Amino acid sequence: MGRRKSRFTLVIATAVFLLAGFVARDALATGMYDMRGFLGQGHPFDSTDPRNHVPASTPYPVQAQPVATTQAPPPYRRPVASPRRASQNAAQSADPTGLERPSANQKAEARSGKSDDDPLLGFISEFRVGGFMHDQGPFSHNKEDGYDINAEILFASPDFLDVIWSPRPHIGATRNSIGRTSQVYAGITWDWSFWDGFFAEFAWGAAGHDGNKVQDDPDFKDLGCHLLFREGLEFGYRVAGHGLSLQLAHISNAKLCDKNEGLEGIGLRYGYRF
Repeated sequence: MGRRKSRFTLVIATAVFLLAGFVARDALATGMYDMRGFLGQGHPFDSTDPRNHVPASTPYPVQAQPVATTQAPPPYRRPVASPRRASQNAAQSADPTGLERPSANQKAEARSGKSDDDPLLGFISEFRVGGFMHDQGPFSHNKEDGYDINAEILFASPDFLDVIWSPRPHIGATRNSIGRTSQVYAGITWDWSFWDGFFAEFAWGAAGHDGNKVQDDPDFKDLGCHLLFREGLEFGYRVAGHGLSLQLAHISNAKLCDKNEGLEGIGLRYGYRF
């Protein structure tokens, strides 16, 4: 009985030892209960143990950041506008298109290709010729007959006449076809351009004549003085330097002499502006 019990105990002990051996082999194979890993770790409360300072693994590679080699740009400085630029900006703000609008005279000069900047010989602005009906006008009665041939030269306006709107000085002569009163004259002419080539002029000056002063002659006007005032009013159209106009001219003494019948002529004139 005792021997049978001893054999049974030996068998049980042998089975337990074999089972423990298989379990330990499987644990070593799968990593479970790996005592070597446990023994290789440092003490969790010992900060001086180098085994506790293992760097953590990085889940993704860290790319190196480029090192800036250029300097930072200088601070922005607002440009200071010059007086000339400020005036241009003011002009552009007044005109949204940014273009300067030419005057009527500039437009006329652009169409004609002429200006007072290039007069003939440096001082001759324009030359005109024409024909007039003699002693025909609204301000005096008709007494003399015939026709007049007229020629006139206008000069570039000198600088000292800028104070009176830059009129052009002129000289001219009118010759009667049948020997009635003829005249020579000089003065200044103001002109205005408008309506794409149309122009208007007013002339004022003095005239000397070869007619009668005080004489009861039915063929001649009694003009009172040899030196008279002369006025002219003219309207015309000019293109490419060529102009055609209608003028009314009047001479009289403004009642400064004993007689003052006055003399007028109206006619067409052709002019070429240099």
